[in-house]
Amino acid sequence: MALMLGAGERLPRGHSGSPQKLLAKLSRERWKRSMSRNDLVSADPRLIFQSAEAFLNVCRTLDAEIKKRGNPHILPLTMAVNSALALELFLKCLRTIESGGFFKGHEFDEQYFDLQESTRNEILRRHDEAESSDPFFANMRANEFKTDLSKNGEAHFRSLSVRF
Repeated sequence: MALMLGAGERLPRGHSGSPQKLLAKLSRERWKRSMSRNDLVSADPRLIFQSAEAFLNVCRTLDAEIKKRGNPHILPLTMAVNSALALELFLKCLRTIESGGFFKGHEFDEQYFDLQESTRNEILRRHDEAESSDPFFANMRANEFKTDLSKNGEAHFRSLSVRF
């Protein structure tokens, strides 16, 4: 993998990580430098959380309707879009709690990697716990979706961003 660096960018001294991780780190740093202070949004994290919960509850309601009645008029894309909106808002809520605001944008990986390492580790821990035992994840794997964030992390967030 060829790594293109911008003017003034250098490889970290003694960098031993994978080229993908280095590229992700440089991309995040480049993105943060491109953001002006005007792009930082301040909002009440409780309102962000309530909005995220609303989109998640729409997904739960649609899912229950499909399971209960087999309603053919509910498109899976509707659930996917609402899930993506919920995820984005939950990540922005966490960032606002940690730092008082969030940056504009819709890239899941940038929002995730903008969180403190301890928060990212807790997200991974909880995801891995659910991923190993929840039938939802087993169904996703059976349909050839990758569900393990600790192995796919950044690529998984990128694929979610591209899909939605």
